[in-house]
Amino acid sequence: MILSIPHPQSLNAMFLSTDTISLTPSQIVRATELAQDAPTEAEQWQHYLNALAQFGVEQWLQKRAPEVSVRRVSDTGCQMTAGPFRLHLLVTDDLGTTEIPVPATAIAATTVPHLYLWVDVIEELGQVQIQQAIQQSQLIQRLRSTPLEAGQYWLNPNWFDVTADRLLLWLRCLDAAALPTVSVPTRPSPITENAINVGLWLSNRLDRLAEELSWVLLPPLTLSLEFRSLRSPTEDLTRVLAELTQQNRIIAPSQLHGGYRDFQWENVALRLYAVTWQPNTDHIWTLLLILGAQPGASLPLGIRLQVRDDSQILTEPVLRDRTQEYLYTQVVGNLTEQFWVSIALDDGTGLTLPAFSFGDRS
Repeated sequence: MILSIPHPQSLNAMFLSTDTISLTPSQIVRATELAQDAPTEAEQWQHYLNALAQFGVEQWLQKRAPEVSVRRVSDTGCQMTAGPFRLHLLVTDDLGTTEIPVPATAIAATTVPHLYLWVDVIEELGQVQIQQAIQQSQLIQRLRSTPLEAGQYWLNPNWFDVTADRLLLWLRCLDAAALPTVSVPTRPSPITENAINVGLWLSNRLDRLAEELSWVLLPPLTLSLEFRSLRSPTEDLTRVLAELTQQNRIIAPSQLHGGYRDFQWENVALRLYAVTWQPNTDHIWTLLLILGAQPGASLPLGIRLQVRDDSQILTEPVLRDRTQEYLYTQVVGNLTEQFWVSIALDDGTGLTLPAFSFGDRS
């Protein structure tokens, strides 16, 4: 990537700031390694920047506020904790940016941050610059009049009014309760290309977004309780479906279509199955979600699977029993409805997936 570099004198003023961190070669190599697992080049680049930003924030806090404990929620995500405060990093890589892009999922995440911290990664120079922060409650107030464009908000840098020095003071001296968080405003969400179109699964196709996110489409499913010690994802899912049907916990037709996606998150290896069908009417669709562990792993106690629509949480099963192998939930909507799925651990950290829609099957 080629950047327009300012005059050397302005560079000296900018990069000699105490809020600019120089990364070590080992940190850069480690960020490169962490980004390799992302399925697309765009995601690899963003994961790389996220990892560098986290390394920079960690180093900055260790230097300026060593008494504040810092923890990364994931190696390539944007969530961190600093003492009792939850931070969400907004990472840019353009020195002259006039707008800060923020995915809607970062605003409606399961884990609500106290502060959004803008961090600029100057990758060519191996540096991270700590910009400014904004309280979550103030950002949500701003967003009430901000359009959502293609799944993203565009934030004005002038909204960020918490300087780096003030942030350090807050982290050292304030109680987290002094920065209250507010609920995220909801708004109509028309079906867009930023939703995973499971309607295509009925004709054995994946849309672009599902492919980019590494969803794996399974062959048409049949219900079977056959037990094998080593099972393929298709066999594993059909066994669970048969079990749920036999126990009258779901009513499913014989024709089912589904897919799955694996997540390596925290120290947990997760596998999320999504299954869809249309009942007897063409005006509604069903989404069944099954959250389990990858082979050789297990679900942690307290993990929850949340599904919401545009206005409210619809269902949120929680794992309470160590003998339980999976969580499941089922929602039904009309053809214009979308559903957002979130997964959260017991410590409150979480992730929200792009919406699921039935979309256009043509």
